[in-house]
Amino acid sequence: MCGNILDIAATNSPDRVRNVIVDDKNKFCCSDHHFISFDTAIRLSLARPVEPRKSKLYSKADFPSMDNYLTNYLFMHPRLAPIDTPMTDAISSACQLYVPTITIPRKKLPKWFDGEARHLLKQICTSVKRKNTVASNERSTVWKKNSPTN
Repeated sequence: MCGNILDIAATNSPDRVRNVIVDDKNKFCCSDHHFISFDTAIRLSLARPVEPRKSKLYSKADFPSMDNYLTNYLFMHPRLAPIDTPMTDAISSACQLYVPTITIPRKKLPKWFDGEARHLLKQICTSVKRKNTVASNERSTVWKKNSPTN
């Protein structure tokens, strides 16, 4: 060791650090530090493949046919209440039959945009929305205080 300064590399996972080499001859500059090189074995999690999203187009639904389907279903099962599970299943199947769906392509994200980056982005968006909501509430409170009373 040269001088009184400790040359150190710290890690939480020592099994992932390999081929540690401490070079006695500092080729880069005149310093009392030693050059330390090492390889790391890290697992990169790539962004998951982007799948298109499906959405129902209720504005283009065939409501007369859906009405006819549900009327026939109720005629066949007269004791069903509208909140019963078979009735909700019937409504769901009617939507599948008579409401068209559209496939919405999603933007392809870069490979480095993994779950952690998505989480951080959501945190930022949430804090910005919270800030804007607080600012909006403060403006409305000021307006209410300064508005003339009836």
